Amino acid sequence: MKRLSAILVGILSVFLFWFAGCSDRVSLARPNILIVSFDTTRADRLGCYGNTMIATPNLDRLANEGVLFEMAMSPIPITAPSHSSIMTGKVPFAHGVRDNGMFVLDDVHVTLAERLQALGYSTAASIGAFPLMRRFGLDQGFDLYDDQIEPQGPETHDDFIRRNLYFNERKAAQVNEPLLRWLEDRDDAPFFLWAH
Repeated sequence: MKRLSAILVGILSVFLFWFAGCSDRVSLARPNILIVSFDTTRADRLGCYGNTMIATPNLDRLANEGVLFEMAMSPIPITAPSHSSIMTGKVPFAHGVRDNGMFVLDDVHVTLAERLQALGYSTAASIGAFPLMRRFGLDQGFDLYDDQIEPQGPETHDDFIRRNLYFNERKAAQVNEPLLRWLEDRDDAPFFLWAH
């Protein structure tokens, strides 16, 4: 998780520096931007980082066709604060999200999606984990923010936790489906897409 979050922060940094250098007078091609994030995955378990024992062909192909960062750092190894840092470019102390499920990203913090929207990008996100649901503020600047997570599992003494969705998540196919629909229906504007 730490390494993957660090990789995503590195990707974000490159795009922020690129956009910071753009002026209104210069017409540069605006690339589509895709951030794929997921929890509890170690870089040393992916083929694109040299693992030959575990097959990760789709991620390997994405890394081969995109940008693969080999040295990056994460400000915190917790989902919500780490992704708040990715989206704002700020450390948890600055944006105020310090744990999952207890803090909301305040709308005074401008997100990458908001900055890209201002540059004419269409924006979409589909989230598969409770800590990133819209109630925690990361939906700022997204035209589509799909976070429909349904309670899973049988009724047990822990039903309170399940009803509050804390341990619920969606599988990749459920996350991808609304994004694929969105990609089919969107206009020709460049897009920023986040899948988690």
